[in-house]
Amino acid sequence: MNIAVVLYDNLPEECNKIKNNLRDLTYFKVTHGPDKYDIHDTANITETLKSLNEYDWAVVICIGTFLSLQKLIRNTVDWAIENNSPLSCQIIDYGNYPYFHKQWFAIDLNKYREIGSPALEPQTAEHVTYKAYTRSKENIHDNHTPLWIHPAVGTVKYTNKTQEFGEIVLAKFIETSNIVNIPNIVRQKKVYPYPEYNCMDIETLMDCLSYTPYKRFPYHWDLEKYSSMPRFAKSFKDITDKIQLGYYVLNTEVMNITKTNKTFDCFIGVCAGVKPACIVGTYNFKPNSKIYLFDISPAAVLWQKYLLKNWDGEYDSFTMVYNEFKELYPYYIPLGVYNEFISDNLKNFGIIKEHWLKYKSMQHYFINLNLLDESAAKQIAEIVNTTSGTYIWTSNAFQMEYLYFLKTIKWCNEISNKFVKDLNKYCKVPYILENE
Repeated sequence: MNIAVVLYDNLPEECNKIKNNLRDLTYFKVTHGPDKYDIHDTANITETLKSLNEYDWAVVICIGTFLSLQKLIRNTVDWAIENNSPLSCQIIDYGNYPYFHKQWFAIDLNKYREIGSPALEPQTAEHVTYKAYTRSKENIHDNHTPLWIHPAVGTVKYTNKTQEFGEIVLAKFIETSNIVNIPNIVRQKKVYPYPEYNCMDIETLMDCLSYTPYKRFPYHWDLEKYSSMPRFAKSFKDITDKIQLGYYVLNTEVMNITKTNKTFDCFIGVCAGVKPACIVGTYNFKPNSKIYLFDISPAAVLWQKYLLKNWDGEYDSFTMVYNEFKELYPYYIPLGVYNEFISDNLKNFGIIKEHWLKYKSMQHYFINLNLLDESAAKQIAEIVNTTSGTYIWTSNAFQMEYLYFLKTIKWCNEISNKFVKDLNKYCKVPYILENE
């Protein structure tokens, strides 16, 4: 099944200042995960859906939507297929014929083509006749968000009808099909900030992350349960908290092996999982090599120090060391643990005891370094120039979710490119750089 992801820019002109930030925030989670999707940016949703002839489904996401998991995209399509529905969307029914919200929906493109690819944007009609429908008694919230709508006997007629977003498409589908709302997991794990109504609040949040927007009726971010903080603000605050409180127990990226005959006597990299040991174990590092580790998260530094002191390289004992660390520091946030069987994660990544013991026997130095600082490349080069060969690993330090939102992808790429250029300028001895 071929799924396209459409990032829909439906924002008014007053949001132009933050439009790229919102788009890049959504883009981050769409592209960071096991699934690879073709991404289509558009401000014209109908024309774009008409053009996707090589795809079976499209998942449309308004820019600014915060996803906590990439799999929500597939969840929405699977839910529609499971319910034999050509459309999974946030149904709205105030009694004047149902339509759906544009922020998130999955649509069967083959079925869409069969009904003539009608417009999704709002329209007006002097006279219109629709298939009658019935709806669930239950609602997601309030009394206008049914779980489903089904075709019923008869028709309904309207004069001078304002056709809301998606109304024509939904009406066409209803002639032969049932329509379902989006699955609960998607509602729980995504947040839409309604930027067309909350542009100023979003700008203020970007300038001051401690800002708590006030609640305006009717369009504001849903309030977090047991809190006065809107969900979008809370979700983004959680991301930034992970920068200081999070630590990667294991690694989420794969080991990229570069063919080289170089000999190294120095490793410089971030405090994340076991990848530093894998790199040292995989490549030709001298026994007396020096290891320099750094991170902007104090929790990540502390975890690496604890792991070095307490782990013996055995898969089974890793879990014990990890659990001990969690008990000692329950306020820190573990990351990168997606499998309850940690030994499986270690095996899949490729760390072996021999690698770990080799790495552990070397001299380790924890240095104060922020890769986003102007002087970062020069600081690293000062270390590199004292060695005969260095391996540098920066992971995704320049490509992080909070940076996509606060600074945009363009800014991230510019800073990353400058770092690479400066490193090449200042380093006088051979090195390998692994930089996402």
